[in-house]
Amino acid sequence: MTNIAIVATGSRGDVQPYIALGQGLSRAGHSVRVLTNDNFEPLITSAGLAFCSLGENVEELVQSEEWRSTIESGNFLKIIARMRTEMRKRAGDAAQQMPPVLAGTELIV
Repeated sequence: MTNIAIVATGSRGDVQPYIALGQGLSRAGHSVRVLTNDNFEPLITSAGLAFCSLGENVEELVQSEEWRSTIESGNFLKIIARMRTEMRKRAGDAAQQMPPVLAGTELIV
């Protein structure tokens, strides 16, 4: 048995495929934890997988007025630039949060 951590953030469409992967790995006898945003806890646990919080609700963030106007602009480059800015804001926190959360993990997806 391998202790596996799956790190999946983003929208439900980003996270859902990793749930299926996690279920398959779990059925194969591995211990699987999914590290994702708080809003996906019910989705993860109802799939029979262990949940580990990475904080925040990405879907709430995307529903903010600032994000909505960016998305509604239809300007792909503007959307990508905002995504990059948001990721940079959170990178430091994620770098500090990950080591203790991943302790004992043998494989990271």
